[in-house]
Amino acid sequence: MKRFFMLTALLLAVMVTDTVAQTMTDVMLNLRNYSQLFLNANGSVSRQYERAVTNEDYDRIAVLGGDARVIDTPLEIALLSNAVGVIDIRPVEASRMIGNTRQADLKLGAALYQEIQVFRFLSDTNSVGRYEGMLRFITDRGNVTRADVENFYRNGIRRLISDIVDEEFNKPGQDGIVPAQVYADWERQGIVRDSNGRAVNGIELIKQVLSDFFLNPTETNYVRVRGITARILAGDIQNSFNIAFGVAWTNMLTSLSPELHSRIRDSWGGAQGIYAAARHPNDPAFRIFEIPYSVRGN
Repeated sequence: MKRFFMLTALLLAVMVTDTVAQTMTDVMLNLRNYSQLFLNANGSVSRQYERAVTNEDYDRIAVLGGDARVIDTPLEIALLSNAVGVIDIRPVEASRMIGNTRQADLKLGAALYQEIQVFRFLSDTNSVGRYEGMLRFITDRGNVTRADVENFYRNGIRRLISDIVDEEFNKPGQDGIVPAQVYADWERQGIVRDSNGRAVNGIELIKQVLSDFFLNPTETNYVRVRGITARILAGDIQNSFNIAFGVAWTNMLTSLSPELHSRIRDSWGGAQGIYAAARHPNDPAFRIFEIPYSVRGN
């Protein structure tokens, strides 16, 4: 009997270890969290990593975004972390997150492909060209194909979005308000219902809207993402819940795509543009983003 229990415990330990390993290696990178492992206290890339990379690799990476002379965006920092020379000195946690050679190329390739999708939607052909060039550089190494990268992206983007949304909207914000808890309470109360009469959970709706866009970046799906932003901006900017939601939404969207966030931020054309955008989509479920926090009874 003792031997049986020892064997069972061993099998469970192996299963847990395998699950943890699979969780870390089979998911897309949260670029913001990952890139922070390579930053100094002042927010710049640590010099030890810049000194370790070749000039050729540094220049190839730096031109992708931000300041074209400096590696300064989360994606650029992630690419730097996998360059020859840097691999040998990067933090242990970073190596654990990015995985082996093939896994690293899949994750970095998927991050590039994610941006390519957004840039294509934004009709930014120059950026598409730069990012496509970097993606070819990765696939030319022979560890993964373009098809592998695209498949990894399609299978992983929903999980990445879900993880980032959960991380940001479960943080206490203004006056200690946790947006995810508020939306869970409203769902239990049935405060907002969709066209089929089902109670709406704001967090799940956010995940669905973002997943739809990143898997299929069309104008219709963009309007849905933009509409959530507009409904919050059209509300009471002094409202504690609106402030907490706004911070979580901004952090989440910039983590997923700084370019998409910038396009939405610069698209309003004044207050009237915000109010007009807040009417779209004309879907009853989206009323969940218009309700004042006082509805909760606080």
